[in-house]
Amino acid sequence: MIVIVDERHLVKEGFHSLFDREGVASAAFDPNEFGEWVSTAADEDVKSVRAFLIGDCAGTGGYPRKIRDRSVAPVIALSEQNSLENTLRLFES
Repeated sequence: MIVIVDERHLVKEGFHSLFDREGVASAAFDPNEFGEWVSTAADEDVKSVRAFLIGDCAGTGGYPRKIRDRSVAPVIALSEQNSLENTLRLFES
């Protein structure tokens, strides 16, 4: 399963649709919903995640650290801002 975290509905639904078309299970969350899910989901559910795609807003909520506490799956930051500061902030998180 691929988990998509972004505040933009079109981004979440776009990725969810693309993964579904390829036969890959996915789940899409708003950042606020994801914070609760990543903290309370069953270990089996979190272990089934193959990758986390997080938008700019999710990187600022400490979610990469919360993910790393529960999973070794890759965390991929989705950013539409071309700035060194933003890239460094996402890497730091």
